[in-house]
Amino acid sequence: MTTAKKDRLSVVRVLQNERELELILNQLTYDLVETFQIPTKWKTALKLLPENKVLSETEFNALLDTYLPKLGSQQRTRIIEAAAIAFYHQQTDWPVVQTLVCDDASSVQAPD
Repeated sequence: MTTAKKDRLSVVRVLQNERELELILNQLTYDLVETFQIPTKWKTALKLLPENKVLSETEFNALLDTYLPKLGSQQRTRIIEAAAIAFYHQQTDWPVVQTLVCDDASSVQAPD
């Protein structure tokens, strides 16, 4: 499948069957947040939010707006990525892709 963007959330959206993203805060989320080098104050604040509860992207953003209002946009994106990846890995609706290889080809429009 080809998408307009090639960022991590676009890939996760495809892996989640292109529905509204679902996210979860669990141990994998916290491990990824660590890998993404999110500052400790935000990691600590995340632990105060509901764990192991599946949230829509809208609900998750509302939580971040309420409890982490000063979170920078890049850090917010990394946290959303971590929670979306964590949800994808714990869901059971479809097999989890263990290895994903992508090329670096640019998008090409189909001829009319």
